[in-house]
Amino acid sequence: MRVPMLVFATAMLAGLCLPLDAQSAFRAPVSGYILDAQIQAIRPIQGFPGSAVFGEPLDLPAPISAVTVAESGAFALATTGGDAEGLLLIRGLRGGVPRAAPVDGVIAGVELIAISSDGSTAVLLSRRTPCLQFLTGLPDQPSPQAPIALTDLSGRITALAVSSSGHQAALAATLDQTGAIYQVDAVPGSALRSVATPQHPVNVFYVNQDRDLIYLDAGASRLVLLRNAGGSREQQVLLSSEQGLQAPSSISVSGSRLWLADTRIQDSISTGHLIVLDLESAQVTSEKDLSIVPDRLQTLGSPGVFALNALQNGPVYLLSSADSSVAFVPSIVR
Repeated sequence: MRVPMLVFATAMLAGLCLPLDAQSAFRAPVSGYILDAQIQAIRPIQGFPGSAVFGEPLDLPAPISAVTVAESGAFALATTGGDAEGLLLIRGLRGGVPRAAPVDGVIAGVELIAISSDGSTAVLLSRRTPCLQFLTGLPDQPSPQAPIALTDLSGRITALAVSSSGHQAALAATLDQTGAIYQVDAVPGSALRSVATPQHPVNVFYVNQDRDLIYLDAGASRLVLLRNAGGSREQQVLLSSEQGLQAPSSISVSGSRLWLADTRIQDSISTGHLIVLDLESAQVTSEKDLSIVPDRLQTLGSPGVFALNALQNGPVYLLSSADSSVAFVPSIVR
């Protein structure tokens, strides 16, 4: 046993003697990036789910109020608050050397951001104005397009999506006990079009080569596929209370699969439940109980890894879509 240990020790010492740029190749893998709201910063999640820890905050030029990471994990868009209100484009996330730069010409008060699946286009939304803006040319040549006013929109916007082509955006809004799903084209002066009227929509996504929309109506406990959203608009209820949904909180889509987080209540005890659907067949492929009650399915920038809760004072639970396993990242000692 002494020879292998000697070889291992020699290799470790050789790595320590490498120049700093060569040592960078030994960086721990990153499972994604998450907002640390307490210190208004972004932290990497270092290591794979099951053995991951939170890394040191990224060195950024301003306090961060929100962040959206591209599905590829190559870059992120982050909003900054206070006197430095604006939008940062953070590139180099996969290489481990993030570089942040402000994006000029964007609307004020950005609160919601959606990035297309191919990472080329984003949609920014400001409730304050209110208006939205398409941001094209990502990530290398960001180009803000003319803002589109949302003055005719009623209610509070709860979700935002952008088509993979970057030609359309979808919005979910709620007002009292009613809601709506809207579409808008990436054309200056484009008008909102109401395409569905759910009770309380909390998520919306483009699917099936942008032909269809899928949304979660938490108010009615329904998952609805809106086929041909730009034309005949045929609704198909994929899941509802009849199939056991009780208190669904979030969905996330990647490729042809969808994940849904639900809360099951029995004898006054709440437990988390995960449902996985195949969008091509519109069939449930698996279900499992979770060790926590999730309040989100947040993309972190690593394919198939989602956060089930926010980073606060306790651990963050990660879902690995490959086998639907759940592992936690230990809480930060502050």
